[in-house]
Amino acid sequence: MLSGDVRCFCARCLKEFPKHIELDVNAPLADSLQDEDNPDIFLLEGDAVDLDEVFRTAFTFHMPQRLLCFEDCKGLCDRCGKNLNDGPCDCTAEADPRLAVLRQLLEK
Repeated sequence: MLSGDVRCFCARCLKEFPKHIELDVNAPLADSLQDEDNPDIFLLEGDAVDLDEVFRTAFTFHMPQRLLCFEDCKGLCDRCGKNLNDGPCDCTAEADPRLAVLRQLLEK
């Protein structure tokens, strides 16, 4: 079992947040490799194995690709860059130019 706390950055709002990680590590060990291209088997060096390599590989393969500070993270405004989790920004929404004729009808 690999367990620890890591500092992550949210994929939507870029805010730094802590995340607790717990991984079950099952690492097949071998004296020699039959298949040189198999990254799942770790080679014994005498009676020892490089645990840094085992844990680094397990950590890398089991971490999600996109980490979020919370599931409903609103992210950043695509115009001004404000964190929308802190409240709405002051940007005005640009209307689709194809709907300009309809906007004129609403103004009358």
